[in-house]
Amino acid sequence: MTPAALEWIAGFRRHLAIERRLSAHTDSNYARDLAALVKYCDRHGLQDWAALDGQHVRTFAAHSHAAGLAPRSVQRRLSAVRSFCNYAGARNARCPRQPGL
Repeated sequence: MTPAALEWIAGFRRHLAIERRLSAHTDSNYARDLAALVKYCDRHGLQDWAALDGQHVRTFAAHSHAAGLAPRSVQRRLSAVRSFCNYAGARNARCPRQPGL
């Protein structure tokens, strides 16, 4: 992921803390989940959020499950991805608003 793409995650975390007033615990979970998504994107050569599609998200979830993540944790990861894409898409980041979830 490019530095510009990663900046969207920082903005999303600020949004969670300031506008949505989510707990620090939720923020740290979402940060960990999105870091895993960035790692997945880097491994698969995705440079920005516009390259992310529903198939990538489904594969990301399947890899998370295969790596031993509990089903509820996989669902939380998907929730983090969905929330992030809704945030970024609403701000014209070219991230799919509902990436096939």
